[in-house]
Amino acid sequence: MRNMLEVHAPSGVVLLLTDTYDHENAVKNIIGRELAEVVRNFPGLVGVRPDSGDVVQVTAETTEWLMDSFGYTTNSKGFKVLPDYVRVVQGDGVNRDSLPRVYAELERRGFSAENAIFGMGGGLLQHCNRDTMNFGQKASAVCVNGEWRGIAKAPTGDAMKASKRGRLGLRLSQGEYQTVPRESISPEENILQPVFRNGKLLRKWDFSELIERSEREVPESYYADAIAPLHNDAELALS
Repeated sequence: MRNMLEVHAPSGVVLLLTDTYDHENAVKNIIGRELAEVVRNFPGLVGVRPDSGDVVQVTAETTEWLMDSFGYTTNSKGFKVLPDYVRVVQGDGVNRDSLPRVYAELERRGFSAENAIFGMGGGLLQHCNRDTMNFGQKASAVCVNGEWRGIAKAPTGDAMKASKRGRLGLRLSQGEYQTVPRESISPEENILQPVFRNGKLLRKWDFSELIERSEREVPESYYADAIAPLHNDAELALS
């Protein structure tokens, strides 16, 4: 986070993602203590961005924790407002149903609506998106001074968003794909192919190949949990 604050200082805006591991610790101790002076002196706006958990409570709690660290003023309506240099930026679980509840909770706690900035992406797609199949693509390893280290996302507020760690391989075993540690299988067994490296495209597929691959049969177990709610809704509608 310190690096983000330094790199983006010239632009005047930086967003700090706080839920990679422990959102509460990141807000209270890292941003609110270790980096407090850097945040106060940032030449612009520091956005604190939770990205998991209950959108209503997380938005309000993050606002409150930031006020504990950076203080607040009271506006003409009697609501508390964070200093101009810091705001909550919420983009997870935001839609026309949740947003009124978020604002209601902020109001209940005596916080001004201007403490939070909202955005939405997947919510604009009729909720047919990567979360429908519980899919996310994350970095799993990083090489530092020639040494590989496993990295992963593991939010305390949403176990579903935990990602795989380490250098990974993919093998086909008895008709099922399995993600395994790269060193546990031979290069010949590893189905994964390098596509990008250092900004260069190494492999370019024809779109017809991708269509053909997407239409292959896969075990129902891969998607049973994701489509079960859809089946239940359909059965209720028919009944």
